[in-house]
Amino acid sequence: MRESKQPHELTAARTRSDNAREVLVVGLGERVYESTKLAALFDVLVSHGHPADEILRNVNLPVKDVHSPKARISLKQLMIACKNAIQLSSDRYLPYRIGTSIHISTYGMYGFAILCCPDFRKAMDFAARYHALAAPLATIEFNEEKGFASWTIEPNVHAATDPQLYRFITEMQMGIHISLMRDIMGSAFAPYEICLTYPEAEDFGLPVDQVGCDVRLTSLTNQVVFQSTWLDQVASLGNKTTYPTIVALCDDHCQYPWARLLFCHAN
Repeated sequence: MRESKQPHELTAARTRSDNAREVLVVGLGERVYESTKLAALFDVLVSHGHPADEILRNVNLPVKDVHSPKARISLKQLMIACKNAIQLSSDRYLPYRIGTSIHISTYGMYGFAILCCPDFRKAMDFAARYHALAAPLATIEFNEEKGFASWTIEPNVHAATDPQLYRFITEMQMGIHISLMRDIMGSAFAPYEICLTYPEAEDFGLPVDQVGCDVRLTSLTNQVVFQSTWLDQVASLGNKTTYPTIVALCDDHCQYPWARLLFCHAN
């Protein structure tokens, strides 16, 4: 890891789409999200020998519902579970391990749609556009310029007041992004560099040998930066017929009451 002396992060600019942009308008306590991210955290901690009741302390979710497709949780519950994980584990790479345990299949139709994208640039656009469906503890923005592409990650405002939770969410999201990119682009995918806004800490860190690149500290933004040539590869699982069908289904979801809790159209 190295300190950033002359930050040169790519400009964080949200990808454009033909439709109006969607912005998250869900209250912190609204139970509208599937429990997939909480389940990933739960499974990793259980595999490390931590008691289920301690992992779910104050989360207000029965163990039997952790993996239930019918369960719905709030961002507040997910952040409480993250705080429990911080208290329970001394594993320096825990946030990253949780993130990389999450794969494209975790996301159901959202994940299937990403796999169906006919090219990787459409996959990046789709992932950013519908990110709010995936229990987002952070905002994400995709940008491409001058031969490099980047995901910019910023934990939500409720995490920003707790430096430890902020780092935990950032590094978990880094793990999620790297895992999903390897799922769709192949296991050889490696970022060009990772940028973090904070200095090296004693509690968490990213395993450089596993992320496959340098980690630059005290940067202007949290970013996963990679070469644009990765986006030029053939999307072998993409399908030009299935993709618009799945996108239409995702758009149709916005007509249902629970989806209107998630999105509003912005100019």
